[in-house]
Amino acid sequence: MVTGEQEEVDGLVRQVRALDPFGIFVKERAFAPGETFRCRATRGGGPRPGFHNLEREDKRLPGIIEGLKAVERGEIPPARKARKKLRVDKLKEIIQQS
Repeated sequence: MVTGEQEEVDGLVRQVRALDPFGIFVKERAFAPGETFRCRATRGGGPRPGFHNLEREDKRLPGIIEGLKAVERGEIPPARKARKKLRVDKLKEIIQQS
């Protein structure tokens, strides 16, 4: 966690990202450390608001890293197939079978 003037923080981020250009991610804090709204000590424990979203993001990072590396190599991903919409009559059939 880094706190400081924007220019200093940006410089530090550039230096750290140079160590691992595809594996260093930065997320700005919305609230200062110890902010009573977010701090678990004043909220009585438990996960802080937004924790589960961060956890979900963390699980996606390996795929994002691979995607960034592929872009760097000039790879173009294949076009995704459009999903077919579920017809209403098919949905009704599924519901009736349940």
